Amino acid sequence: TIRDNGVGMEAAELASLRRRLAELDTEDEGYHIALLNVHRRLVLKYGQGFGLQIESVEGEGVSVQMKLPYD
Repeated sequence: TIRDNGVGMEAAELASLRRRLAELDTEDEGYHIALLNVHRRLVLKYGQGFGLQIESVEGEGVSVQMKLPYD
């Protein structure tokens, strides 16, 4: 898990990013292209249930958790 203590994301932006992650959105326009690319690659390699999970509280920062299989 990586966390920052920045300004965080507005609820609408976080919802949009989560939707794009869930749909494996392939549209590379806008923001968060690197996050989407990393998430897609993890899902393709390890399957659904793995990848990135994003949490944010506006005014408190963002947390990105990478979920990987453990053998």
